[in-house]
Amino acid sequence: MRNYKQELENVKNGIQEELVINREEFLNFREIWLKETDRMNFVGEASLNGQIIYRYKTTKI
Repeated sequence: MRNYKQELENVKNGIQEELVINREEFLNFREIWLKETDRMNFVGEASLNGQIIYRYKTTKI
């Protein structure tokens, strides 16, 4: 099983540019993602066949 927590940290810290989640993985990923305090900064872009590409966006005030 993938370590989604680590992959989210990698994307957040710029180690990984994006995180690709397939339809079959989504429910497992979502369980981890919902626990993130900054989950709204992870922006998902839907792609073909139910694939979602997540990138980390910071907001400037």
